[in-house]
Amino acid sequence: MNNINTLSTLFGVNNNSPSSNNNILFSSLPSSNNQAGTLGIDFSNYAALKKGSYYKLMKNYYQPDAEGTNAAKNPLLKNQRLATASESLSSAADALADMKYTEDNRNKITEGVEDFVKAYNKTVDNAFDSDIKSVLQRGKWMDNMSKQYSDLLSQVGITIGSDSKFSVNKDTLASANLDDLRDLFGNGIGNFSSKVAYKAEQMYSLAQTNGSSATAYTSNGAFNRDYSQGSTYEVML
Repeated sequence: MNNINTLSTLFGVNNNSPSSNNNILFSSLPSSNNQAGTLGIDFSNYAALKKGSYYKLMKNYYQPDAEGTNAAKNPLLKNQRLATASESLSSAADALADMKYTEDNRNKITEGVEDFVKAYNKTVDNAFDSDIKSVLQRGKWMDNMSKQYSDLLSQVGITIGSDSKFSVNKDTLASANLDDLRDLFGNGIGNFSSKVAYKAEQMYSLAQTNGSSATAYTSNGAFNRDYSQGSTYEVML
C-alpha cells in the first residue's frame, strides 16, 4: 500500500481527484464565516497527525506477521485472515453446489469436499479468535448447525472434533453414497453447505467492514474492542 492510498483509506480522500493530496488536511473552502471554514483546515485530521495517532495506527497495522510476535493479536490482521478463510469457504460451497453428483465425477466431488473441509476449519479457527462479537456469534451458530448434521456428515466420512473442526476419513468419503453427498453439498435450498456458505458470507462482510474501519483504533493506536458502527471516538481517522 503506498502512502497516498493509505491516507486515502484513512481520511476518505478521492485519489482520482487532482487535488486529493491537498484535501488530506485542507478541505474545500465553505461559505461560512467561522475560522475553520475560512482557513479550510480539517482540524480533526490535523490533530490525528499531530498527536501521532496515524503513525501508531500504521505501526500497529504493519507488525511482522510471524510466530512469536504480537501480530497474532493484531485485529486488522485477524480480520484479514477471517475474510480470506470465509471467502474460501463460500467459494468451496459454491463449487460443490455446481458439481455433478455422478459416479464418473466422484474424484472431483471428493476433492471439492476436502477443499470445503479445509476452508471450514480455517474459518472456525479465525471466527473463534475474532474480537468481533457478531463474528463469534455466527461462528458458534455454524458450529451448532454442523453438529445437527453430524450423523449425515459421518456417513460421508466427516467427523466433528472437540475443537469444532472437521476431520475426514478419505476412504469413507471416496466410497460415500452419492445421494448423501448431494443432500449435504449439492445445489439445494437450505441444505448443509448452503447454510454454511450463508454464515461464511456474513462473516466475510463483517471482517471487511471492521477490518477497514480506522475508527476502531483509539488515539494511542490501540484497537477498541467495543467498536461498533456509528460510534465516535477521540480521534476519527
